[in-house]
Amino acid sequence: FAATSQTPQKAPVRLFFTRAGEKASLQEVKNGWFSAVLDGYYNLRFIPLKGNFIFRDDYKKFLSYRDDFGISVPENVLFRVAGRLNATHVLIHMYSIDNFIVNYFLEVVSIDKKKVVMSFDKKFHIRNLEQNLIQCSGLLIKKMGLSHLKESLKHIKRPILGPNVNTLKSIGDIIIEYDKRNSKKTADKFLKIIKKNPTSALAVYMAALSHKGIKDYKQTPHLYYHLITRNGFRYPELYLESIKYFRLSKANDYAQRILKHAQQHGLNTPELLLEQAKIHEGSKDFDKTSSVYKQVLKLDPKQPEAMFHQAQRKRKEGLHKESLDILNSLTSSKINRGKVNLEKGEN
Repeated sequence: FAATSQTPQKAPVRLFFTRAGEKASLQEVKNGWFSAVLDGYYNLRFIPLKGNFIFRDDYKKFLSYRDDFGISVPENVLFRVAGRLNATHVLIHMYSIDNFIVNYFLEVVSIDKKKVVMSFDKKFHIRNLEQNLIQCSGLLIKKMGLSHLKESLKHIKRPILGPNVNTLKSIGDIIIEYDKRNSKKTADKFLKIIKKNPTSALAVYMAALSHKGIKDYKQTPHLYYHLITRNGFRYPELYLESIKYFRLSKANDYAQRILKHAQQHGLNTPELLLEQAKIHEGSKDFDKTSSVYKQVLKLDPKQPEAMFHQAQRKRKEGLHKESLDILNSLTSSKINRGKVNLEKGEN
């Protein structure tokens, strides 16, 4: 027999991104706002890497430990939860603030070998927080082997925080309030910050999340679009959110305009095309709907919603066996099983 060898494929990076803990503070936190700011900063900065980074929204239901902003969760607890989520690495960061001087320490540890693969340890004035976080973010992407993901690097130096420390503290305090119990009052507080500081991408991003959380779909898409146009974050995910919520608020003209803007910037993902299909579907333009779903399947042949539409089209054309074959292959959890079973009944 001829000897054969295959290069083992490297497992994708899954980084468990913990909240920052305040040094020398187990249960008493003096500067929780700073941890909240860091959390918001990294969530926005790494939106294109959500497939590689596990943030608190992904792991909070697995963590039976108090992890308010600034609280230091024991490492054995973090590693246990990270293992349950198939993380490859854990990111742990700590800070202290004394008279506007920040001590910030961050390290990334591999799950399997418990080896430190990256560390960042800096002391700086708080007004230099942004430039230090930009430096840290760039180093993190490089050390985690994610430099090939151009979209994540495109905006790596784009400002998020703004220069005003008092404003930053206010944003952090509102993020803590948002984390405990989001409400219209919380959402309005973010809007007040934006009126005075429209360039604060962090405030705009948190306002978008807060308004989406309270189902204010009129304000939500404008905030996401603000991040794209005024703050310059042309992430496909932000375009998608803006288009989706303009569509849900029946503002299809705006949704179409923003979709065109995304496509002009070279963004034509299956997710964006799905929104376009839904807009045409809502306008009862079924020929255009079918045309766009076909484009989706060219980019992603296994996209469940596009496959479901293809099955419907086959049934209407009298191709029942082909329709059922497609429906039987739909095993994704992203599609409503009841809807699939009803369609099978139609065949």
